[in-house]
Order: sequence, then C-alpha cells, then structure tokens
Amino acid sequence: MDGAPPPGARPSLRCERSGLQRPARSTCTWQYLTRWRMQIAARLLAEGTRKVAAVAFEVGYDSEAAFSRAFRKAAGVPPARWRQQQAIGAAR
Repeated sequence: MDGAPPPGARPSLRCERSGLQRPARSTCTWQYLTRWRMQIAARLLAEGTRKVAAVAFEVGYDSEAAFSRAFRKAAGVPPARWRQQQAIGAAR
C-alpha cells in the first residue's frame, strides 16, 4: 500500500504536533477534539470562501445540521450568523 487513500475516501483531519496540545486532565478527549474542530471551522468560516456545508465536511461532520448544532453550542450562534458577525467586525 502506498499510503494514498482509496478512491472516494473522505479526507481526514491530520493532527500535527504543533497543532494539538495534550488536553487538560479535566477535559474529556471527545470534548477537546470537538473544541479543536470548532476552532478550525471558525478559521475556515472567517475566510468566507466556503459554504457552511463544505466547512462541516472539512472538519469531519457528515451532516451540515449536526455541524451547525455543534457550532451553535460552542459559539453561541449558528455558523452563518457567526460568519456575518465576523465580517461586520472586520469591516469596522
């Protein structure tokens, strides 16, 4: 096997040493991973070039609805509204 993903395989998030820190003992690994995914999603949304569904897929969600629920829980607003708020803040 040459290390290439099979045709049609979904891209996966890669963990680089510089990108991930060890979670605190009080943080569940799953919660830490979700927070990390939301940070990546926020960066992608702030770029403003991708649709919310594309961002959801890039950070590992199969469903835009599931991603939107998770993002709203983490950020307090849905991803599209968060992007609008970031654009307004950047324009000032």
